[in-house]
Amino acid sequence: NGPNVGLTGSDITDANGEATFSYTSSLVGVDEIVAEMMNTQGNLETSNSVIKEWTSDTQFPYMTIWAVNDDVDGALQYYTLELNNNFLNIEGDIIGVQGPKDIEDLKIDGEIQEMIDRDGTFYFVNNVGTSTIYKFPFSELDGDENTPVSATLVGSTGLPSDPNVFSPEEISSLLFYNDVLYGLSLASKKLYSISTVDGSVTLVATLSVAGDFRSDGMTILEGIVYLLKTNDSGGESEIWKFDQFPSGNISYVRQIETSGKVEALTAHPDGNLYASDEDRLYQISVINSDIAYLADYTVDIEGMDFFFELEALLPKVPILQFIPVNATGVSNTINIPTEYDLSQNYPNPFNPSTVITYALPQAGYVTLTVFNLLGEEVATLVNENMSAGTHSVEFNASDLSSGLYIYTIKANGFFNSRKMVLMK
Repeated sequence: NGPNVGLTGSDITDANGEATFSYTSSLVGVDEIVAEMMNTQGNLETSNSVIKEWTSDTQFPYMTIWAVNDDVDGALQYYTLELNNNFLNIEGDIIGVQGPKDIEDLKIDGEIQEMIDRDGTFYFVNNVGTSTIYKFPFSELDGDENTPVSATLVGSTGLPSDPNVFSPEEISSLLFYNDVLYGLSLASKKLYSISTVDGSVTLVATLSVAGDFRSDGMTILEGIVYLLKTNDSGGESEIWKFDQFPSGNISYVRQIETSGKVEALTAHPDGNLYASDEDRLYQISVINSDIAYLADYTVDIEGMDFFFELEALLPKVPILQFIPVNATGVSNTINIPTEYDLSQNYPNPFNPSTVITYALPQAGYVTLTVFNLLGEEVATLVNENMSAGTHSVEFNASDLSSGLYIYTIKANGFFNSRKMVLMK
């Protein structure tokens, strides 16, 4: 279920009789490869190669943000963070909807396998008469602004909406969480689950916040669901978070110090939130006061999302050790790591088994534990004294349900944790 990894190599002896190693790789869904090889003195030599964009037939890297424009043409637009081009590109007009000027929030199906295969689905809400859900596949996108994007009707939520008057019940924010589509009303403070088959809704919770609360965006970052409180007058937008999604308990996080009316919110695993008002695209930190603007424009962005929202959860190639079989004078001495390390499990996503590797520069007592998102311990993989060196342990999750898990190591005062995804 993980990405495709192909690796071939051969040992080569140079003019001095010293062994070297050459390799080629074909990596899909992997953003870094680390190769280690023994030289003739028995020392490890490391080669790093960073792949910034996914291997794919499309031109869109995972740092591309997609946005729906609530302007007259109802266009789908995109902005690639890596290119720093300071303007939004037009993908094409969205056709097939009730009213192109009333397109609201956009979110992308969070199925991990779909992200790997790059065939995910975009969902958005169109508020004319009722809040209605539409979708279109990633395969519709070609980077040509003259090619329209054809939307397919999913169904009506039945929640009333009127483009000419304030409609507090209408859906203004969408979010995929554990493969379920959720919608948050504009001002009635109601959170719904939404069927991706017919658009029907089920009330899940009501926000436990006093006074008027107008919501215009939801997103998830590091397992925390954030929502956007906006104001028509601008300059007073705020970031809040759910204490435990999908309950109604929420807490204030920070203010967004902008002059415009902020109406869109998303996140990327780089650790930042991204928000948009009617003039600019912003990068916002949730741990300090940093706000930076990325692009200027004159369009009305109502919703946005990254296609590779869960890019940080996808696997990196584990350390691969090559010892050329024909090399002369190669020592079998085991090198001791110089620092503590907890590697990304491999494969990831996995079903049902994966391998976790960790490095110890000195012997000591080690605990390696797996937790679910509720903080409950689900497995203890290591709980004993271990020698210095690099160790690997297999984790079999056949008795656990699909989802995100955290594994944590403690050794001689060293502490670290990583995420892994079980996908059955």
